[in-house]
Amino acid sequence: ALIPLLTWGASSIMQLLAKAGAIEQPAVGSPVRPLLNTQWPQLLERFSGAGREEHRQLVRFHADIQALFHEEVIKHFEYEAAERCLDLARRTVLGAHCLRDVIRCLVENLEDYRCRLQARELAWDPNKHELVSLDDGIRQRLSEHVLGNMEASLVNALQAAATAAVRPGDRQPLERRVERLRSECAALLDRKTEVTEAHQERTNELRREVVLFDVVAHLELHAGEVSATQIRTTMHMLEMVHGVAPPEAVTRLKQRLDTLARNVIVAAC
Repeated sequence: ALIPLLTWGASSIMQLLAKAGAIEQPAVGSPVRPLLNTQWPQLLERFSGAGREEHRQLVRFHADIQALFHEEVIKHFEYEAAERCLDLARRTVLGAHCLRDVIRCLVENLEDYRCRLQARELAWDPNKHELVSLDDGIRQRLSEHVLGNMEASLVNALQAAATAAVRPGDRQPLERRVERLRSECAALLDRKTEVTEAHQERTNELRREVVLFDVVAHLELHAGEVSATQIRTTMHMLEMVHGVAPPEAVTRLKQRLDTLARNVIVAAC
C-alpha cells in the first residue's frame, strides 16, 4: 500500500511543479517509477514550497525581533531606574527625589525610543504582516504602544523607590533588583542574537539552490535508479534558480546533473 501512496504524492507534487513552470507538462503524464522512495517527493515539496516557507519565516522573524526590541526598551527603563535609585540611596538622597528621578528616567527613555524611531525608515506592521514605511502617525502609535506597556514597569520602579525610602539603611533589595535587571537585559540581547542567527540559518536552508543541491545529492545516492523524468525535473528546477543563485553554484549543479544524465543514457542503451 505504501508504493501507490508515494506514487500519488509524487504525482501531485509534480503537477504543482508543472503549474509553476518547473517541469514540462508531458513529463507529468508519464508514469512514476515505483522505485521512488519517500525522500524524493519530500525534496520536490521542499523546492516548490521554498518561497512560501521563506515568507512565513520572514514574518516570524520580523515579529519576534520587534517584540524583543520593545521588551528591551521597557526592561532597560526598569534597569536604569533601579540603578539611579541605588545611586541616590548610596548618597542618602531618597524620598521625593528618588520618585522624581524614576519619572525623569521614564521620560528620557521614551525620548530615546522616539529618536531611534526617527532614525528608522521601516517598522513591522503586525496587522499587514509586512514592513511598512514609518511616518509621523505610525511613530506616534508605536510610542503610545510602548508607553502603555511601560506602565506596569513604572509602577514596579516607583514601588522599589518607595521601599528604599522607607528603609534608607537597607540597600540590599535595590542591589538585588539592579543585578536581576542587568541579567535580564543581557539575556534579551542574547535572545535577539539567537533569533537573528536562527533566522539566517533557516533562510540559507530555504534557498532554492541549497534545496537543489540536496536533490542532486539524493539522485547521486540512488544513481542506479534515476529515471529520465527525474533528470528532466531537476534540470527545470535548475533553470528556475538560474539568475538568482550564485553562478558558481549553478555551474556545479549543472556539471553534476550532466554526469547523472549521461549515466541514465548509458543505462538505457
